[in-house]
Parts: sequence; structure tokens; C-alpha cells
Amino acid sequence: MTSIRPNKSLVSLNLASNSGPFKNILGARGAQAISLYLQSTGSECLLNFLNLKQCCLGNDGASALSKGLRRNRSLVALNLSGNSLTHAVIKQLAKSLPAALVDLDLSDNDLGDEGVASLCHYLYYRREDASDDEEEQDLKAQLKRDKFSVEPLRLLNLSKCKITCKLIPQSLC
Repeated sequence: MTSIRPNKSLVSLNLASNSGPFKNILGARGAQAISLYLQSTGSECLLNFLNLKQCCLGNDGASALSKGLRRNRSLVALNLSGNSLTHAVIKQLAKSLPAALVDLDLSDNDLGDEGVASLCHYLYYRREDASDDEEEQDLKAQLKRDKFSVEPLRLLNLSKCKITCKLIPQSLC
């Protein structure tokens, strides 16, 4: 992963893995390398699609990745399914989602009711521009100054995330 250089023309990065002997095990180190790539290309990054399905990121990897996602303005699809993410990292990850993001796959993670509630809370404030989080308000103000709009999600995959039936009506964001 250290070989990814600031390639400003890269639009799609697919490192998705399957179980078996050829599984991609990026982990937190791989996520950190991707995060550094996203940070190094900054506002000139053209990456639209990032697929990290089943790459063994865990919470530490998602936390590292969120630092790179925070200022990204081009990513429209992100797949983090099957990475052993829990509710503990969802708030940080959700607050880092790029404004252009319209497709988010968090399926097959152990988010549970608490993680999904945190995600939906962020998505509501992302859309309504009514957050009381000062850092989030600063980022939204910067996006407005730069004439970037916050796109609503069109696809949100939360299958196999251990959600109970009682949460479903409340979590439809």
C-alpha cells in the first residue's frame, strides 16, 4: 500500500476481498495508507469509488480511513462491508463522510442498534444542516464557501448489521 503515490487521475480503487487463501488483509495499516493518499491529493482528488469490502479493517482501520475521508469532495460510493466495524467507530466515520457520497455500504458489520442510530443521527444533521457540533458546522461552512452541496444518500446498505425490529421505524433517515 505504500506504493500508492498521489495519482490525481485515479477515479476508482477496488481492493475488495473474498474469504479464502487470497484474502486481502489490509487492516489498519492499509487503511492508514489509503487515508494518507486521500490527504495527499486533497481537493484535487478525483477518486469516486472506493471498495474495501472484507479487507479486515476493524475499528482502527475505519478510524484511520476517516481522517482521509474528512476533506474528500469527490467520493460518491464507499463500500466498507464485512470489516468487523462496531458502533464504537460509526460516529467518527459518519462525521467524515464526503459531501458528494450517495452510496454507502456498511453491511455485514456488527453495528447494532447503537451504531445505526448514530449513523442516522449524523445523516439527518448532514441533510438538515442543524448540528450542534462545532467542527461539523465549520466543515459545512467551508463546503458552502467552496460551493459544494451535501448530497443525500441514495443507497444505504445495512444488511446483516444486527439491527432489532424496534429500531427500524425510527432509523429510516
